[in-house]
Amino acid sequence: DVVLDGAPEPAALDGYLAGLGALPDAGPVRVVAATDRLTSVAVTAPGAVDAPATRDLVRAVRALEGPAGTDGAPVEVLVGGAAAANVDSTDAIASALPWALLVIAGATAVLLFLALGSLVLPVKAIALNVLSLGATFGAVWWAFGDAHLAGALGFTATGRIDPSNLVLIGVIAFGLAMDYELFLLSRVREEHLRGRSADDAVVVGLERTGRTITSAALLLVVVLVAMGTSGVAFLKVIGLGLAFAVLVDATLVRALLVPATVRLLGRSVWWLPAPLARLHARAGLSEGEAPAERGTGAGGGADTGADVATDDRPRELVGTGA
Repeated sequence: DVVLDGAPEPAALDGYLAGLGALPDAGPVRVVAATDRLTSVAVTAPGAVDAPATRDLVRAVRALEGPAGTDGAPVEVLVGGAAAANVDSTDAIASALPWALLVIAGATAVLLFLALGSLVLPVKAIALNVLSLGATFGAVWWAFGDAHLAGALGFTATGRIDPSNLVLIGVIAFGLAMDYELFLLSRVREEHLRGRSADDAVVVGLERTGRTITSAALLLVVVLVAMGTSGVAFLKVIGLGLAFAVLVDATLVRALLVPATVRLLGRSVWWLPAPLARLHARAGLSEGEAPAERGTGAGGGADTGADVATDDRPRELVGTGA
């Protein structure tokens, strides 16, 4: 829909309408209504409102100079309608997305540093989450963009996915992934503070949190798959896309890639410059060193607890002879 805000010269209006009709992929052009102040013009789009050719046509209409008015100045041209709103939404997301990603990554890195006391772990967490999101977006495009599952899922293929759907999938999946990351790494950190080696800390941390993470992921997947059975297209995309993201993150990433990466990096994952170590000691969000288990020796004195907490080697029961 094109609205001319002003009174155009009749000859200039005819030339403008001819220019609209000559644009690539433009269909029939007609004047819908006209008053002394406004003129409404309808331009027929070549396809659906979200089709690439339609988006190109909207931008071409906006780039075309308006007709001259009775005062000699060009009349203001306002382009609206569903196709124009779709273009505006996509452009707004594209312009704000880099800043949004920067804020999300920065806030995540700061919070993970405060919680875990490491500079390496936040970088690793963000990198693995980007990998997980890449797999998710690829699967969503394969299923919905390329329409390989159109028959199975019962939707009409358009060759395009609304960018807002991908944004919602990305931010929600990123938040859930960081939640699982913190579950696992906070436990690994506790075992590290107890004095365990990097390998042992990862093994114990995964053992203690693996079932919790898997159970939480399965609960979410059930809800999201149910959402994906909706007949509404965007609910189907978001529900099934998030279900795939949660499955990938809770199985491949959290159960395999994160432990493997931490074990490969070893003690270097806890590297922290002295100034940042002091900052973390004052402002950190972690609960501090886990208390050591204490026992009572035969002489009634308290053991240090260090051996109990850090040494898991089997011990023989030594008895005395007759």
